Parts: sequence; structure tokens; C-alpha cells
Amino acid sequence: MAHILALEKDGPYGGFGGSAYDLRDQEHKIKRIDAWEAEWKNYPVLGALRFEFDNGHQSERIGGRDPHTDYHLRSFEFMDGEKIDHMTVFAGDNDGFFNGFKFHTNKKRNWHVGGNEGKETEVPHLGNGEWAGATGRDNSHGADAVVDSMCLYFKK
Repeated sequence: MAHILALEKDGPYGGFGGSAYDLRDQEHKIKRIDAWEAEWKNYPVLGALRFEFDNGHQSERIGGRDPHTDYHLRSFEFMDGEKIDHMTVFAGDNDGFFNGFKFHTNKKRNWHVGGNEGKETEVPHLGNGEWAGATGRDNSHGADAVVDSMCLYFKK
């Protein structure tokens, strides 16, 4: 079993609400992103998130637990050899929610999900550009109705 030591960690980004989560599969890279956008407290945010990894394993869906909120699915699938070369997150600064994120890849593709509100932060440590997952802020914060916080992990 691989040790999760060869990962770069960025964050935490966002607020202090929600439940803890871990959307990693050891050191496997993400192959497909399923992200649900939502309107929450008058802000466009990242409502829910699920990853499929290059070994075929699919994570649980985190967030998206409010039956009175409309969640809209947006998906992105990485091509063979595709890596993230620039990423920006939009989130409260230890407050609010994880509003959204955008990235650009070495295959000249762009993807944006969620809102642009909150603090705009360029992700400083993308490792080799292969996204390997995300976790909630700590053992008591992360996601319930929407994604409140996120730490990002990239392969070194």
C-alpha cells in the first residue's frame, strides 16, 4: 500500500462549517471531476463534489445535502497526459464557503465551476500538475449542504 507522502498540500481554503471529508485514493490522480454548482445564501458556490481516479475508483459525493437547494452538475474529464498548469480558487478567508475554482491545463483547456466570490487565490503548489484529491479543513469541518472548505493535493 502506497504512503501518502508524495503529495503537495495547498490550503485550507474557505470557512469553518460542514463535516469532514477525504476525497483521496492514496496517490492516484483524478481522472474525472463531478462538481455541482448551487446558490447558497445568495452566493454561487461549489455545492457538491465527487472524483473518479485513474484506477477506476470513485469517491463518495460530499456536500449537496440540502433538499431545498438546486444543484447543477458540471463534469470535467482529464485526457491522457493532461495536467493542471494553473489553478485559482475563490473562497472565504477562514470564513464563508468554498465558492469555486478554475484551472488551465497543458492541453490548453480551461474549466471553471462555482462562483467567483470570496478571496481569489492562485494555488501555489501544483506539484507535477496531477490533481490527487481534496480533504475537508480538519476533523470537524468540510461539507454538508455545500463545500465549506477544501485542502487540495497534487502529486509531487
